[in-house]
Amino acid sequence: MFPSETIKDRFVTNIHEYSEQDVRRILVSFLDFSGPLGSDHWNMQHFLTMLKDDKEKAAKLIESSPYYRRMAQVARSGGKAPLYDSIMWALDLLPHSPRDALNVIAAFLHIHIIHLPDGRIHGLSDAESIIRARYFDAKTDRSVLYSLTPTEFEHVVEALYSEMGYSTRMTKKSHDKGRDVIADKTQAGSKEHLVISCKRLRDNVEPADYREIMSSVDRERATKGVVVATSGFSVQAHKEADESPRMELIDQDTLQRMLNEHIGPTWSAHLERYIKDSQERHPDGDRI
Repeated sequence: MFPSETIKDRFVTNIHEYSEQDVRRILVSFLDFSGPLGSDHWNMQHFLTMLKDDKEKAAKLIESSPYYRRMAQVARSGGKAPLYDSIMWALDLLPHSPRDALNVIAAFLHIHIIHLPDGRIHGLSDAESIIRARYFDAKTDRSVLYSLTPTEFEHVVEALYSEMGYSTRMTKKSHDKGRDVIADKTQAGSKEHLVISCKRLRDNVEPADYREIMSSVDRERATKGVVVATSGFSVQAHKEADESPRMELIDQDTLQRMLNEHIGPTWSAHLERYIKDSQERHPDGDRI
């Protein structure tokens, strides 16, 4: 873990000044679980005594707990088997799949947190902070999205929501009623139905630019209306969105962060592929 919150804040704030090698070196130190930790030594002594004095209780413990199953393997190997599965391979997911790397760390914490010392728990949390700051907040030249045609931008947004796990559809270019992309997802028993308007503009988006989509939200009983823009939004637009819980505005900075998180911080180098894949999924003749 970082020695202090001050050092952590300084590193994370200036993270883009460090080389990829430096960032990975620190991540390795936080993700390396090659030996026993914290109370593992005491747990091992207790477990070995149980194996000797109460084999039935030890067998039940091994059957019910993956932690003690691995401890039994360590005992049988004379200490050569690892007590924890390595999560160093999470680094193989960087820089292209930072969200998946975070999911690996989160899953490891969920399974092992009861056995980990506080320092290791904080270290894993610090690793998550580094990944978010380094890969989610990476900035791309704003001209990249401006260079797209409005239709290409719609395909980029469709590709993004598809990567986010939504089932997506695209509307025909005419009579779309403010909708460019429709995205649906069912998760944990709840259903999301989003109607998305894509605005490839340089100037701030005004309420008049997207009010039509709010009619679609009501008409379709959508969960939310989403406006995704290559620019920002006017003060009035933000005010109207704040007053409506069924309205979401995504400006270029937020969009870039979403692209970094779900497609990877090198997304700008692969835009053509994502646009082409989206076009193949939704050719003009196959739109709703």
